[in-house]
Amino acid sequence: MFVHRWMTTQVVTVEPAVTASEALYRMENRHVKRLPIVAEGDQPVGIVHRNDLIRALFLQKEDPPVGELVVRALITIAPDAPLEQAALLMDEHGVAGLPVVEGGRLVGIITESDLFRAFVRVMGLLEGGQRITIRVKDRPGALLAALEPIRSQQLNIISVASCKVPGGPPGTKEITLRLQTPELSLLVGDLL
Repeated sequence: MFVHRWMTTQVVTVEPAVTASEALYRMENRHVKRLPIVAEGDQPVGIVHRNDLIRALFLQKEDPPVGELVVRALITIAPDAPLEQAALLMDEHGVAGLPVVEGGRLVGIITESDLFRAFVRVMGLLEGGQRITIRVKDRPGALLAALEPIRSQQLNIISVASCKVPGGPPGTKEITLRLQTPELSLLVGDLL
């Protein structure tokens, strides 16, 4: 899964000279929470959040240009980057969206909402089925062994995810599966 498959490509942007009130109006009109600030040639130079604009208009008795409101370095991502890299960058830097840049030009934006949409798809939530979580030892072959009862019952796997759970028993992982089956009771007996 790559950023370009989940990003928004019709990005609402502003130039650095646009006033905070005009930028806020554009946000409200287009129902977005953040605006990349672009210079000539769609070159991103910053990003401004709705809350930044409201704070600036409330605290300052004037209407500053958005270019003056950018206070931190712009963090961007490439369209061919893995989606999990976007999530990691957002988490590490405490931001809710990243401009997607290719060849120095803005080509999209990836936001937390896009990541949630991807998560819903990855976990197979739109495909129905039943969800089951299995705890296994964190060692080679554990997933294969856990999947044997599923194979023997000829069940289709819609999605699979695994992770070490914070606070979980040491040396274990949880595997969450979504299976194409109306009932899990026969499978549960085989897994225990």
